[in-house]
Amino acid sequence: MSEAERQSLEGERADHSLFVQELLLSTLMREESSSSDEDERRDFADFGAMGCVDIMPLDVALENLQLRESSSSGKEPPPPPL
Repeated sequence: MSEAERQSLEGERADHSLFVQELLLSTLMREESSSSDEDERRDFADFGAMGCVDIMPLDVALENLQLRESSSSGKEPPPPPL
């Protein structure tokens, strides 16, 4: 398997994983919205209160991974995107 094919496959897996996470969150939000306790819903909707952080877009995650790989191999990292 070539490097390009491997990266493409990893990208597809990441997209699938993100889709599943969003689906689970939307399902949980729908179930929670049927609750009569509005304060609980507000707390649940606040991802920070759940200890979650923003989801990193795939292109940013891949760029960070490439930067880490290039720095560990002694190469100079590519310039930041404009």
